[in-house]
Amino acid sequence: MKTAIILKQNINSAKLIAEYLKEKCIQVLHITDNPDVIVRQAVWQCDIVIIDKSLPESFSGLELARTIKKRSPKTYCIVCILPEDFHANLALYYDVNGYLSVNHSLTDLVACIETIQEGYRYLCPAIKEHIGEPALQEHALQEPIYDISEQEKKVLQLMLSGMKAKDIADQLYISVNTLNNHKTNIRNKLKLHSNRELLSFAVKNNIVKLKYASVFR
Repeated sequence: MKTAIILKQNINSAKLIAEYLKEKCIQVLHITDNPDVIVRQAVWQCDIVIIDKSLPESFSGLELARTIKKRSPKTYCIVCILPEDFHANLALYYDVNGYLSVNHSLTDLVACIETIQEGYRYLCPAIKEHIGEPALQEHALQEPIYDISEQEKKVLQLMLSGMKAKDIADQLYISVNTLNNHKTNIRNKLKLHSNRELLSFAVKNNIVKLKYASVFR
């Protein structure tokens, strides 16, 4: 069963969401309006976090989502926001998996969860209608989120060339341990289990370019 944490100012609304998610086989572990609770909890043990953009004591739901994603890249973050507060940069600057209107429907929430679990960003209909930018809608709904840094892309490209770990580490001026940490982080982000899966995925999804076909023989 998937697990979730809900951080909302309207606790009654959050309880209704929790009951609905339970019917969809998603167990809500915590309902709170206190951001500190989320930070203290082991969010890496939670699959989904639903956050209001505007929080008590001037907390930013977007910044909180960023903190969670840094600690736990596998956790899906959904931010509830007023459509008029949404702008193009949000879809690109913050590593948020889905954006819902503050007054979203339960159907929108389920559609959001289903979409982000497939690896895509989600914008609810109210936000899409407000922004009215086809190009942004296309990007937000169809471009998979890989969140791979430039350094990690370099690691992938050198791995793809067939270089040994020590040679890759020397070329990037890092230790082999650091290199292994990069590999682990990338696999965790992409939810893959082996380097072979990782390289195959990176090529198929144009994260890096295939230059040496011998890697997959």
